[in-house]
Amino acid sequence: MSFTNIKTILPESLKRHGIKNQVDEKRIIAKFEEVKDVMFEKRDAEQIKAVYVKWGTLSVACLSETVVELLRAKEHELIDIINKELGTGLVKGLYYLT
Repeated sequence: MSFTNIKTILPESLKRHGIKNQVDEKRIIAKFEEVKDVMFEKRDAEQIKAVYVKWGTLSVACLSETVVELLRAKEHELIDIINKELGTGLVKGLYYLT
């Protein structure tokens, strides 16, 4: 008896049950939180929070304009890391909530 790899079954099952987008959103938010803690100083990282994902845009709440500028400077690098680890094209851009 041969086993089928779960990596091939799970994405299809998620899509079939209509929860793929919700699972992707949670994965994106978790990865963003992980990456921002590494990319930014603790003081700045505490002022940034991923809120939700809609149509490939990750909405991010920031407590100050200074932090928004820091985030904008590293936006492409951050998106590249998320897409590389979770799947190409999941995140297309960031939307800043201040």
